[in-house]
Amino acid sequence: MAEKVDEREREEQLEKELKIRLREGVAKRIVKLRESRGLTQKMLSAKLGYSNQTAVSKTESGRYYTLSYESAVKYAIALNSTPEYILFGLESSLDFMDNATMKFVCDKQNYELIRNLRIDTEIKKLQEEKTKL
Repeated sequence: MAEKVDEREREEQLEKELKIRLREGVAKRIVKLRESRGLTQKMLSAKLGYSNQTAVSKTESGRYYTLSYESAVKYAIALNSTPEYILFGLESSLDFMDNATMKFVCDKQNYELIRNLRIDTEIKKLQEEKTKL
């Protein structure tokens, strides 16, 4: 019984670490894109349709755990990037996909499934790293 509790605690800790990594990664990529485009937080906020820069400031500081898909799309459009890069750091072109695959990937529900699969993969990597220590 104690082993199951310890295992659950380890899983919770790994999940917490992953959330922090994801949040920090999103924040760093948004800052990098914004600065490379020569935009201030205020300018980016205006492009996003926000009345002030609070949301952008919080996002860039990593205070928001995860951006919704809709928010990632907004940031991607405003920063001339892709939601995949903003959320996951994937510098990819979707040109290699046929229309059916593109429609599947761009569907919000499927996108969420793909996102969750990616998170599960990252959790497994963290678990493997922990067992090596």
